Amino acid sequence: MANVIKTEDEIISDLTKYIASGKKNRPSVLSPLKKIERTQKVCDFVFANFNTFKVNTEIKFVPKECLTEEMLIKLVLVDPRNIELLDEELITTSVMTAFEFSKRRGEHLSAMIWHEYGLKFDYPKKIFAVRDSISALCDELNLKFNDEELLSDKVLYVNKVSECIIEYFRKKDDIVLKTVDKVKCKYKYVDINRDKKVLVLISGLPDSGKTTFGKMLHHRINGSIFLDSDVLAECGRELDSLQSLNKGNAQVVIFTDPNADYYFSEEAMKDYDVVNIVVVPKSIELMYRHSKHNQKFVFEVYVEGEARNPFYEGHYRDITVTNPYDERLWNCVDSALEDMAILLDFDLPSLEEVEEIRKLEKSI
Repeated sequence: MANVIKTEDEIISDLTKYIASGKKNRPSVLSPLKKIERTQKVCDFVFANFNTFKVNTEIKFVPKECLTEEMLIKLVLVDPRNIELLDEELITTSVMTAFEFSKRRGEHLSAMIWHEYGLKFDYPKKIFAVRDSISALCDELNLKFNDEELLSDKVLYVNKVSECIIEYFRKKDDIVLKTVDKVKCKYKYVDINRDKKVLVLISGLPDSGKTTFGKMLHHRINGSIFLDSDVLAECGRELDSLQSLNKGNAQVVIFTDPNADYYFSEEAMKDYDVVNIVVVPKSIELMYRHSKHNQKFVFEVYVEGEARNPFYEGHYRDITVTNPYDERLWNCVDSALEDMAILLDFDLPSLEEVEEIRKLEKSI
């Protein structure tokens, strides 16, 4: 009996009964099968029913000759983190596109949940260098991301998007992926020499990049300290006074919170010159300002709770940062430093000095 080989129809019949039972507790359905039983038809059936079977486990037991583009696309659409299971040669342009769609869906849905900060999915190394081209491909496919019915129904979403991607790439065979040029910052180290201390308050929506921006600003300003409200809360110090938090008497205090400009009292801030910075994701800004009513409604849901609408009439801010991706945020830091230099009347290093520093660094 141990050597009996089941037919495709028998295996698929067993799997169909398992699906009908409503159970989802098997670690793997392909693993117990002999390699000869893991036929193309059986593997296709398993991946077609990704909502029942754990495709992130099943992918390990699919024979190499049975791996299809559709399987890989569905694997990544189910969860963008599944791309880490694939060897680099399997990460084709269509799979990269599926990753971008899946990434957008995951980040969007998690950020829409009441009071919850959005998840952030990192780009794999192979995609990172061509992420702008992949993002442009997704935009060209033109699927709606504010359609909550589509986004919240994983089965509908995976099937629709995978079908769309496969059809798109069937017609395209000349896609060139351009790499993203690395951005150099203008001002590496800045001194804010003033008699009065400076408090930089950085506000922004959940997952807008304010913490990243705050850390970048901190690394560029000599004699500064960086404080984040979430970290303070984890340490049980969210109610500490500003004086206590700055016990080292730093010249510049950089603080991030969704509502940073309301966090400290006027009395606590009286010894500081205060600069308010609002970090706004570029996509949200464009969606809010240029889209239809239903998209505007989605945005208003997005900012309910702690995060306020950064475009609310009368909301005062000294500096607004429109946040693009990753290292290009350095350009935003440069712009913010230039605005701060005007607001606080301090001198930035001249560009000639900056070039001299770069030459010195290269020679070391």
